Amino acid sequence: MLSIAADYQYLIGWKQSDINKIEMAASLFPLNRNIALGPSLFYLSENYPSEKALSVLNRGLTYDPNAVDLLQAKVTYSIMLGKNITEAQSRLIRLAPNLKAIR
Repeated sequence: MLSIAADYQYLIGWKQSDINKIEMAASLFPLNRNIALGPSLFYLSENYPSEKALSVLNRGLTYDPNAVDLLQAKVTYSIMLGKNITEAQSRLIRLAPNLKAIR
């Protein structure tokens, strides 16, 4: 039953660009990777670096530490916000060594 409610909130959240509904879906049913990473993917698609975005990206990386798209966003957002990126950048280089944007 929770998966149905989460699917509904997730779908409506993306259709309405409503992060609150996407976050609710992620908390209702974190077993589905797409739903669990929904808030992180939302901030990735917004492409607007902020402390909140970094926090949500970190939460997503806790769920999937090898998500290259989230790691790349974390590195990019960290650089734009003037933060240290050594750990995220080194992990990204190991996972995607041919990605030129990280060097």
